[in-house]
Amino acid sequence: MTSRRRFLAVAGSTLGAVALAGCGVLTGGGDGDGGDGAAGTSTTAYDAFGPDPQYGGVETTRSEPNASPSGDPPSGDAVAWSIPVGVPVTARPVVAGDAMFLGTGEHDAAERPARDDELRPLFPGYVHAVGLDGERRFEYAAPAPVLDVAPVAGDDAGKSAGGTAGARAAGLGAYAVLGWYGGPGGVDHRLVRVTRGVPRWADATTDANRFLAASTADAVVTGTRDERVALTGERLTARSPSGGFRWRVESGDVLAGVGSGGRAYLTVGTRETRCLDVRTGETVWSYRGTPPTWTPRVQGDVVFVARNRRTGAGGHPLVALSAATGRERWTFAGSGDEAFTPVSATRESGDDDDGTADAVVYVAGTSGALWAVARGAARWRTTLSGRVVDGPVVAGGRVYATDTQGRLHALDAATGERAWAVDLRLPSRALDATRDGVVVLAASGRAGGDDAYRVRGYDHDGGERFGHDARGGLLAALAHDGRGYAVTDDGYLVAFDA
Repeated sequence: MTSRRRFLAVAGSTLGAVALAGCGVLTGGGDGDGGDGAAGTSTTAYDAFGPDPQYGGVETTRSEPNASPSGDPPSGDAVAWSIPVGVPVTARPVVAGDAMFLGTGEHDAAERPARDDELRPLFPGYVHAVGLDGERRFEYAAPAPVLDVAPVAGDDAGKSAGGTAGARAAGLGAYAVLGWYGGPGGVDHRLVRVTRGVPRWADATTDANRFLAASTADAVVTGTRDERVALTGERLTARSPSGGFRWRVESGDVLAGVGSGGRAYLTVGTRETRCLDVRTGETVWSYRGTPPTWTPRVQGDVVFVARNRRTGAGGHPLVALSAATGRERWTFAGSGDEAFTPVSATRESGDDDDGTADAVVYVAGTSGALWAVARGAARWRTTLSGRVVDGPVVAGGRVYATDTQGRLHALDAATGERAWAVDLRLPSRALDATRDGVVVLAASGRAGGDDAYRVRGYDHDGGERFGHDARGGLLAALAHDGRGYAVTDDGYLVAFDA
């Protein structure tokens, strides 16, 4: 099955509480001038290779504050590779094809804005592109902190170029939001596209908190938000991959989003999931409910949400929505005698699926129960030793989840019977399963002090494939395609494998 990408960035920009208002398209156009998401500012995306604007990158020898790790890189049989990226982690790592993108590190080769506000992060940083083979694809020294990163989407982004892992995805590059946080809003926030370590274009700066809502082959969608829950006062803006303006939409604050198939699926505060056409900015559908994991996930032809309207037992049922139309396919409300509310849902995937809405879905509830659900009806139910922290993930006839007691559970996917379990003795930070087995990363804290972390890979029968234990904390953790990845608190990006 296609592996499920899981990550946790425990240091980075904080997501605010948000809500979205009606989405009326304000302006439109092709690849000409257009909105950058803030009223009263220039709407033009400039050629970043030229002298204006001054966001074309800076020269640095990486000898400035925290530019390079101070300690030795992690070592051991389970360490596939490590590469220095520096600290802090300011933009969480994301994977596209065979490359990973993230924002980390600090340098002082650019001046901070002259403001009375206390600006953070303290120093400008870097956008990194690293192949999943451990080779650095590019490093862009930005003239401001890197607050958010998303890969440039393309139909063949997952293909390698000339057999070189990571070359194609890294060649398309990444979008990055640069700027500072200060006072009630952002300071000098702007969007850039970076290709092969060189900025291709950048839009105008604005003093608003900006974020990347969705990246598709047709457009990149950015939004603005603040610390208050509001139904108005914010905007979503789309640009083509070449920087041309597409549309601007009035909105409230959006919590999270994902691009899929020419559409943007957005989590709208604590009340709504909305689907936009990225070509036009028009609302395709909206639903009064939010994804259990907050970030929308398009799984085949469905999107799962927890409906706002409570059940008689006081819970919130899980609803399978058509990703195309937003129509309800089925609902699930637990056993009916408990206040069931889902915290995650993952559909079974296989070559014999005849319709993803009819596939078995594995659902975790707030009580620590795991369910197998088919067309809205429960097949089995199992209760873990604590509330679910990560998972469920499904592969090899097993359902995996970690709980608040630090245990990894493996269940038989057909019956729900316990196959095996291990005590990690640390909170889970990332979990993924493939046909070869399951990988989990666990850590005791964010960074420093007496913290420790461990990485484990198991086959589906519970045999340990690889393991790594170390002192220190993890600034970010991600499990993808049977490997574990982490940024250590001394600034190394590390891959773990058998």
